[in-house]
Amino acid sequence: MSDMPPALVELLARERGEGQERLLARLLDALDKETKSSAPYPLDREAAKGMLKERLGCLMKEYTFKQGDIVQWKKGLRNKKRPAEGEPAIVVEKLEKPTYSREDESGSSYFRERLDLILGLIDREGDLMLYHFDSRRFEPFEGDAGAPHPTLAGT
Repeated sequence: MSDMPPALVELLARERGEGQERLLARLLDALDKETKSSAPYPLDREAAKGMLKERLGCLMKEYTFKQGDIVQWKKGLRNKKRPAEGEPAIVVEKLEKPTYSREDESGSSYFRERLDLILGLIDREGDLMLYHFDSRRFEPFEGDAGAPHPTLAGT
């Protein structure tokens, strides 16, 4: 799960009245934001403008997914740790009515994020885990079907 001692996660979870998974996810997200926010902005204005237009076009191209489809992140639209870049996920359900993230921090990229796709991912123990995502960030999977994904090789 992480290098954080399980007893510390359990204690913090009890103190905050949250589940351990939720608390750990929030702690890791905060650490990730801290790390990313201290990095210098790498693009000049013209490159940034071009990239913004390209990413918006990619976001707006939607696919019609159905249960059982294998999908992956679209290039440049990954906003969560899993699935990893190039890691396949399976569509469990496409919600007719999206839910919206309950993140209450308006400065968060997850603030009111549209969640209309439930995907299944295999964890390190080989279990199917279900997560909610914005379907606009995904495309049909086009990976090399013959080679196992590095994160799945040990399962």
